[in-house]
Amino acid sequence: MSIPSPNILFFWNRLQVIEFLRQFLARLSRANDRLEPKMLEKYEKPCYNDDTVTDYRGGNMKAPTIYDIAKKLNISVATVSRAMSPPGTVVISEASRLKVLQAAKEMGYRPNAQARALITRKTRHIGLFTPGILERTGLHFARMLQAVENVTRTNGYHLVVYGELDPADVEGRLDGLIILAHPNEAVPIMENLDMSSVHVWPIFAEAKVPSISWDDAEGAYCACKYLADMGHKKIAALFGDIVDDVALTPKIAGFRRAIDELGVSSVELFGDKYPDQFENGYALALDLLKSSDKFTAIFARNDLLAVGAMKALRANGLSVPDEVSVIGYNDTSVATCSDPGLTSIRTPIGETGELAANRLISIIEHKEMAFDDVVLPVSLTIRESCASPKRV
Repeated sequence: MSIPSPNILFFWNRLQVIEFLRQFLARLSRANDRLEPKMLEKYEKPCYNDDTVTDYRGGNMKAPTIYDIAKKLNISVATVSRAMSPPGTVVISEASRLKVLQAAKEMGYRPNAQARALITRKTRHIGLFTPGILERTGLHFARMLQAVENVTRTNGYHLVVYGELDPADVEGRLDGLIILAHPNEAVPIMENLDMSSVHVWPIFAEAKVPSISWDDAEGAYCACKYLADMGHKKIAALFGDIVDDVALTPKIAGFRRAIDELGVSSVELFGDKYPDQFENGYALALDLLKSSDKFTAIFARNDLLAVGAMKALRANGLSVPDEVSVIGYNDTSVATCSDPGLTSIRTPIGETGELAANRLISIIEHKEMAFDDVVLPVSLTIRESCASPKRV
């Protein structure tokens, strides 16, 4: 009797293993068939009552998918997918899109954000980096935040606000970033960020990305000219803290240009005696009153400084605007609530946020080339705090 070769024995052993696995799987399948009715009966009713979950699969509580929507409407899955895409990004009739969205709403469909991000390579999240966010709680910052959020939501994006940010931590989590920060905080982010971004106020030479801002130099010039046109010959400027030089420099330049061109004199006060802007305005105005300068009007770099100065004037028996006119900057809620109402330079912070968000989304979705820096105009909001001078 001849001995089989090793190759024949190896082949024979593989056949035995395959046959064993086939029989094992067949027995397992028959066992599952016997157990399935009992398992379905056991789990036929959910262990909790949640009205937000709709059962479309015979009691298994599985969330509806685009396949379920397509089956209900008797349309293709591709049509459902196009209807779920942001408006304007795919070709689909408005009637079909609304029909699909209505069915999705009725069925309780919720898109899987992680799956969509894997397919589209987009997270549908946009960040807003603004260090010192706890200090930016007034209406001035709120106008920008609301404008950015409106644009992102309308275009199908979620807005994430960061007070602190490490570029490495947001890679892959954001499609783009809006930066509202001064140069010393913005430049390190720009240099290490690998995503589309737009910078908002103030514009500076070191910016690595397109910037959108407003014209602070023109705003200060406008304020000074308004007072000079009323007949004021000596105007005091409360500039406050000089640490914020990038944001303050254009205002100083605009104010000084107006003084030179209009033939009026001025006195400028700098200093940060108190961290609170209102208290600092009060203190700077007291220093001004102690000096020998015979001013008849005050220009303040922001509304809080102006209102603080108004309080100091009243505390020293001076009427606003009968004896001293006061004009502020930014046109915040403080200006509308002060007594008298504060005349102020309105900065287009809401329009700036809206434009920044729209430009960023265009860069993200259409791969548009970087645009030039944009400087928006400011305007004057006239209230009751300014009048022609009655004292010299």
